[in-house]
Amino acid sequence: MHIVKVIKFSVPQGTYLTGTEDALKFAGVENPDLRFISRFDLDIAHINLIPGNVTKGQPLGNVVWVAMHPKIGYQVILVYKNVEYMLSPTLFPHALPDGTILRPMLNGTSENWTCAIESYARYFENVKSDNCVPEKYDYAP
Repeated sequence: MHIVKVIKFSVPQGTYLTGTEDALKFAGVENPDLRFISRFDLDIAHINLIPGNVTKGQPLGNVVWVAMHPKIGYQVILVYKNVEYMLSPTLFPHALPDGTILRPMLNGTSENWTCAIESYARYFENVKSDNCVPEKYDYAP
């Protein structure tokens, strides 16, 4: 059995990911105002952290292998007007080391994000076969 350790990074008040307003709209928030975000966290799982301090650009740790594949999981959690939203990272633009920008999946497609449909997670009860594409309004509790 694999035990997943989740590392929580709290982002300083007033700091947000590019695309936060669009991600909130996708999650069903009408006319989002970033001033109503009271908490913004990034959770990362399946990683063994390197002890000590890191600076921008340095690795945080090593990816854990799960079911014979390297795997890292992360999600964005924020509290907006006292409602917690757990958002898929695919709702935000993402820059790759080579400069490629993965556009957010706000149009309901997996346009340029890679999805591991054959992941071991497909056997979990709550994972659907089409779980690679974010679903509108599927993020509030």
